Amino acid sequence: LVDVYLATTAPKRVRARTLDGYRQIARDYVLPNLGSIRVAQLDAADAQLLVERMTAAGHAPTTIRNAVVFLSAV
Repeated sequence: LVDVYLATTAPKRVRARTLDGYRQIARDYVLPNLGSIRVAQLDAADAQLLVERMTAAGHAPTTIRNAVVFLSAV
């Protein structure tokens, strides 16, 4: 579903540079950490898990926030 969102919905809602950022976030952070979970089944605990994993990996707070924003957009 993330790929469908990035290919169809996101280009209508965000600017090209934001879309590029969304693609990178999906590829680098969201899919590796939460890719096995269906989007419809994601909940706050899954988002918290993503935040915890990214924090433990040493990612900047802005990067983590951007990943959460993307996740909420999907």
